[in-house]
Amino acid sequence: MYELAVVQAIKGNRGGGLTSVVAVLVSDIVSLRERGTWQGVINIISGTGTGVDAGEYLGRQQSGGA
Repeated sequence: MYELAVVQAIKGNRGGGLTSVVAVLVSDIVSLRERGTWQGVINIISGTGTGVDAGEYLGRQQSGGA
């Protein structure tokens, strides 16, 4: 269990760093007027790509949990 906590912490740090780098790149490439739209789209894609909710739901379905 200790190893799982350590790996999740490392994964969280990498995800946060990736989000920051993408925000900086978008601010360099996209104009100020369109920046909010593009960052919103990227955050939606990133949020659905993690699959936390879908994975939890499928895991519960397989184990017979509620």
